[in-house]
Amino acid sequence: TFLLRISEGRDVIPIADEDLFKCLPFFLTGIALQWYRMKRSRWVSWRKFAGAMRARFGDPDFQFALRDEIMRRTQGEHEPVADYLTCILGLFGRLDPPWGEVEQLNYAYRNMLPRLQVAVHRDDFEDFDALERL
Repeated sequence: TFLLRISEGRDVIPIADEDLFKCLPFFLTGIALQWYRMKRSRWVSWRKFAGAMRARFGDPDFQFALRDEIMRRTQGEHEPVADYLTCILGLFGRLDPPWGEVEQLNYAYRNMLPRLQVAVHRDDFEDFDALERL
């Protein structure tokens, strides 16, 4: 999630890779900070750093676990459809490689409350905006 937060921050405030590298010691702690200091000269781009960070500290089964979480994620009994879709879209957004929209819609629909599946048929929508409006 650290790399995701940095990426989101860069979407709001563009920052050059070099400047971001200068800031990292303020964000990292413990072994991650020591690792960064030791390896810093090896990275010429944020992309290279992010790959190395994932390799060193990332969960090797992260994508498997994420797919499992998506398959188990169901709409809560009192959870509004918009909240459920926001949550599951957040999970879909972390997939690598990403799933196509049709596959995402199929999973989102399949895991909605059964009473809503009876009221809304899968053929009634072609995208998430349409599903949320139903």
